Amino acid sequence: MNKRICLVFLSLLLVATGVVCAAQVETITVDPMGGEETLTFNLNNGQKFSGSLSVSGGIADSIIFSVQAPNGTKIIELTSVSEGTEFEFMADKDGAYTLVFENPLAINAKTVSLTYDIETLTIAGLDGTQILIVAFLVIAVIVVGIVVIFKKAKQQTS
Repeated sequence: MNKRICLVFLSLLLVATGVVCAAQVETITVDPMGGEETLTFNLNNGQKFSGSLSVSGGIADSIIFSVQAPNGTKIIELTSVSEGTEFEFMADKDGAYTLVFENPLAINAKTVSLTYDIETLTIAGLDGTQILIVAFLVIAVIVVGIVVIFKKAKQQTS
């Protein structure tokens, strides 16, 4: 009976655990001769942002691309982005992360196609810190349950 309860509990925990992905595609036009466009994403600590860029327009199909953390620090800086460039980063704090697309010297506008996913590990809607607390409590309950089962089994054999 106790083993069944443990198995049901663990099964429910596995069902409640998941990775939430939000696949999106954005098209951005960056003006020539110093043009700059930005996209801002409010991310939570522990979310993973994965993306790929494709650039077209003009003779040299490249732009400057960077990602800024909420404090303004550049966490990614690519000086020549063109076809098939991929990137990813993990948010290390809650806040606004800004993707910056620059076209500093070109005489033609550039069209940037951005495909991205934002992944969040969740357990029944809990964030990273709450997941650790829940995991600790679950492990504690399992250990206590195992100890109780072994004590009962030992008493029955005595």
